Amino acid sequence: METTSETRLALLIDADNISPSLTGEIFKMASKLGILETRKAYGMNDRFSSESGWSKVCREYNVCQVPQKSNVAGKNVADIALVIDAMDFLHNSSYGGICIVSSDSDFTALAKRICEGGKAVYGMGEQKTPKSFRDACTKFLKLPQPHKKSVDKPKALSSPKCRRGDAKRGMTKTKSTVAARDEVAADVGKAFKDVVADLRSGRLQVLDKKALCTRLKVSYNVPAQDIDPFINTLQCQRVIKVDSKTGKITLVK
Repeated sequence: METTSETRLALLIDADNISPSLTGEIFKMASKLGILETRKAYGMNDRFSSESGWSKVCREYNVCQVPQKSNVAGKNVADIALVIDAMDFLHNSSYGGICIVSSDSDFTALAKRICEGGKAVYGMGEQKTPKSFRDACTKFLKLPQPHKKSVDKPKALSSPKCRRGDAKRGMTKTKSTVAARDEVAADVGKAFKDVVADLRSGRLQVLDKKALCTRLKVSYNVPAQDIDPFINTLQCQRVIKVDSKTGKITLVK
């Protein structure tokens, strides 16, 4: 499904994976695909600090920041928050397409699911973007190399040479980890759709955040480490409001 210049689109940026110096090029490309009704950037808290560069460009381009905090090491809660929003846009919006800006193959399953749901998926990423994600999109647009002066993630220290066979075992482990993460993300996305429907229909009634956390874990099988970003997304999508002092929940009508 291709879109036109009048099509309403959601632009979802993986700020943990994309340099803020590419924001201008992202909007130049995306504006040719349709009208950018929703603009969001997802990343860990430090990606939106004054030093990272994302805080400034989000203000400049009117992008909603969706910072995340991980309670468990190794869990990419920012990716899960992006998946939750994308699934919500798929099922509960009149948007004609979704733009996913990332050079990460983790969103391959998401892109396939959105296409199956009848909406266009426009991927944007650098040259290094894996073929699996490129092929899963309706159309993939290649971004240029980020500017050298941009403030990005620090380079990892060089690791010692591995023994013969270690690399192969590492690749197998990585593939299985990515597959497992895609499966978890899909389950959380389905749970989000169910929770939104149940809240709005009155089937799910909770008075405060503590009660909602319990129901999400017990009734909807949301993993403990995903509950906070789950609730943050409910607020960002204007489904509920949570009082920061009392924890009281109000349904947004």
